[in-house]
Amino acid sequence: TDVYEYLTQGSVTTSVGVLLGMAANRRGSCDPSVSKMLCLHIPSLLPPSFSSIDVAAPAHAAAVAGLGLLYQGSSHRLMTEFLLNEMGRKPIHDSSTVDREAYTVSCGLALGMINLAKGGSGNNAGLADLDIEQRLYRYVVGGIDNRAKTRQQDIADRRLNGGPGNGAERERCAR
Repeated sequence: TDVYEYLTQGSVTTSVGVLLGMAANRRGSCDPSVSKMLCLHIPSLLPPSFSSIDVAAPAHAAAVAGLGLLYQGSSHRLMTEFLLNEMGRKPIHDSSTVDREAYTVSCGLALGMINLAKGGSGNNAGLADLDIEQRLYRYVVGGIDNRAKTRQQDIADRRLNGGPGNGAERERCAR
């Protein structure tokens, strides 16, 4: 299709425009086809066998911002967890500081869009165990997060044991 050609043969600026435009066009819809297109531009969401794919930093940041637009107001748990983890992830040694900061800001904006108007006590009971406010505070002021290790271990255990996310339980848009 034309979108594929723009993304593969166009310039980085064109790719950024297409990614954000497609997401903005389907804003708040959680559209699976646009989500897949955006996720293909986020290397940390790709399987290890695709690690050789090189995504330009502006396209990477635009894809994350596009996820925020696409899942706007849905409080989508998987995307919320992903963005929180990406914000707290240690930088890769070969990436520039400016690129990392731009990506982290995009993650923060996307997190805000996904959970738009869901703040306050009781409004987001499905995300309460993520301790979003405390984690964001810790990212700003620093400190050790012992519960992060436990969460990572729980996620690894679920993957090994075929827990939620094995196809029987599908993530759905909360609209």
